[in-house]
Amino acid sequence: MLILVIIIIGAVTTQVTPNFLTVNNITNILNIVSSMGIMAVGMTLIITCGNIDVSIGSVFYAVCVTCGMLCEQWRGENIAAIVLIAVAVGLGIGLGNGLLVSLIRMPAIVVTLATMSIVRGVVLIATDGAMLSNFIGPFTKIAGIRVGPLAITPFLWIVISLFFFFLIQKVRFGREILALGGNPMAAERIGIDKRKINIIVFAIAGALTGLAGAFYASKIGVIHAQAGAGYEMKIIAAVVIGGTAFKGGKISLLGTFCGVVLMGVIDNMLVLMQVPIYWQGVTTGAVLLIAVVSSAFTSDVTGKKEKTKTKVTKTHDG
Repeated sequence: MLILVIIIIGAVTTQVTPNFLTVNNITNILNIVSSMGIMAVGMTLIITCGNIDVSIGSVFYAVCVTCGMLCEQWRGENIAAIVLIAVAVGLGIGLGNGLLVSLIRMPAIVVTLATMSIVRGVVLIATDGAMLSNFIGPFTKIAGIRVGPLAITPFLWIVISLFFFFLIQKVRFGREILALGGNPMAAERIGIDKRKINIIVFAIAGALTGLAGAFYASKIGVIHAQAGAGYEMKIIAAVVIGGTAFKGGKISLLGTFCGVVLMGVIDNMLVLMQVPIYWQGVTTGAVLLIAVVSSAFTSDVTGKKEKTKTKVTKTHDG
């Protein structure tokens, strides 16, 4: 369904501006959304568990600033160390979110709202709100590495998506995520450790945000104070419009991939049509609203069908 929507939007946009349907523009869209796509994989796991993470944009900003500071200190050398530290920063914050949600049993929305404000505030204090443009040396080249026709970041996004698709389908941990999101009480009764799963999922999402931030910093080379702001809404919209249930228990990583591409296509369309950038926020909100309403409607219909089946079964048994 989403693929059809993307094709329709592409066809309409091409009639207005022929520049849309070119190899360079399509490649550009994938390059732009790839960091967000990597982060969306982590968000998909979190939402499937029945949680939410609105701190992801601030964590992304913190990672980018960390890369900038390390790049300046090491003159862009020690690429592996910079990337690993970036992943560690994201993982650490994600782990903190997971621990607060699981051990203190605070709602994920409350925890991550607090983390969002604290992390961005601390980084703004550390940088005095200044823009970082001190990216030099070999580190700035890694995002330009190509794997066939693709830059390294879109390639990583595809590989990571496939890895977690396999994990969800074939590995017990993946099935436990689905069970926990679908019916937490039943999942705990059969021995699934809810706390452990939540902690691991938030940590994975944080680590993926760290990886995405490192490659974004390498590619862009300039980090302003609003970097990552609003990412959480776009990513949540992409995940839910892709078919992952907002209440948890149902996952679609292919849908998430298409959802991220759709968000990128819409933004690109607005740019090519010279629509003011402020409309991006409107479209993101509209897509998120449609996605949540659609998810709630689908969940309600599914629930009614299951109740009907249960009644019919009881009637036959009787």
